[in-house]
Amino acid sequence: MCIRDRVTESGKRIFVPGYDMAVAEHYEDFVTKDPLYMARNLDYIWRAENMAARNGIFFSNSDTVRKSEILKYIRGLKEKSSHTVYVPPNIPKLLEKDLPSEENLRKKYGIEGRYLFYPTQIRPYKNVATLVRALALLVEDYPDLKLILTGTPTDVPDVEQALQETGMYTHTLLIKNVPEAELYGLYHYAEVVPVTSVFEGGFHYQAMEGLFQHAPIVVADIPVVRERIESFGYDVESSGILLFDPLNSEALAKEIRRVLDDREGTIQRQHGFADQLMSYTWKEAIVHYHKLFFEN
Repeated sequence: MCIRDRVTESGKRIFVPGYDMAVAEHYEDFVTKDPLYMARNLDYIWRAENMAARNGIFFSNSDTVRKSEILKYIRGLKEKSSHTVYVPPNIPKLLEKDLPSEENLRKKYGIEGRYLFYPTQIRPYKNVATLVRALALLVEDYPDLKLILTGTPTDVPDVEQALQETGMYTHTLLIKNVPEAELYGLYHYAEVVPVTSVFEGGFHYQAMEGLFQHAPIVVADIPVVRERIESFGYDVESSGILLFDPLNSEALAKEIRRVLDDREGTIQRQHGFADQLMSYTWKEAIVHYHKLFFEN
């Protein structure tokens, strides 16, 4: 932060990556968990406004975020000083050669039966409680189904409560410190990758990673998701991406059920959009960054 403050005195042009305003947009959720976020939020906004006042150029990973968060919370920032450059999937090179076998992966983590995989820190806006309640609706018809999480449920009381009330701890596997190749292997062999977050700076990384590994995804219906789908010329239906009302566990269970009943068909329907999404690389992004840095 000190370096950022001194940069404003350098006389050079300032470019600021502003990928989201999570603390400001979900202020109550953050502050309820940790009152220190009150001071942090004020500090972040003050520093951002300081850079905006010195003609800083802000850029984000979503036009939705740029318009509804960056310009909303950073006072004094002019629209012409804000831009959108999409971030590509950040997939490791030569990953396919390093994927562990399904047998070895299941043995290491004690995975039995089909599973849903959602690797994320558990925070209020990640909406994991809705996923737990959807799982409870599904296990009646799919008793072998498990949920694999990489976060800590006790970090968010609603998630812990949902697991306790539904009895879904018996269908949930919590794993930590997963090596990169194994992480992508868990995507690859997952029956479904449900991505439930109600807030992100752009199209969810878990959704991109799941698509890269040819796993079917079900994603919360939020504006940044629709924006990225439409940026490739698709609408939701033609993209094959299954969206659900983010706070409706029954709606989520319904979409997951569609995948469970036709996994290969879902993968095929999502294939065209997935190919388009994966074809946007860092080389293309660099062209946009170069224009931003040198042609504005």
